[in-house]
Amino acid sequence: MSRSSCLSVVALAAFLLLPTPSTSGDEPAKPELWRTYDFHVISQDGKPVAGAVVKPWQVAYGRGSMGLGKALEATLTTDAEGKFELAIPKDAAFIPTVETYGIRSLAFHIDHPNHPTW
Repeated sequence: MSRSSCLSVVALAAFLLLPTPSTSGDEPAKPELWRTYDFHVISQDGKPVAGAVVKPWQVAYGRGSMGLGKALEATLTTDAEGKFELAIPKDAAFIPTVETYGIRSLAFHIDHPNHPTW
């Protein structure tokens, strides 16, 4: 099944642990991160898709799947190189489950005016 306008998501880097920098002054404290995942949205011919609207919605693990939670289901947009990052805070509700059973996949809804929704 080949469509030249299909989008694909390729995991570029996973399981990065990033320390949270300390904040001072009026800046709100950033949550401590559990992991970050970097993705690249490309067209079927391998070109980056800039400005794609990405809606994360599910994590699959060894025995099923579950929602990511409202905060992580916020809309993201790809940059000029078609990249976006999903930063998962340490307090995300699904973490105990995926630490026990492992992450099988992350699901996203990706939309762009030049490409069909799939």
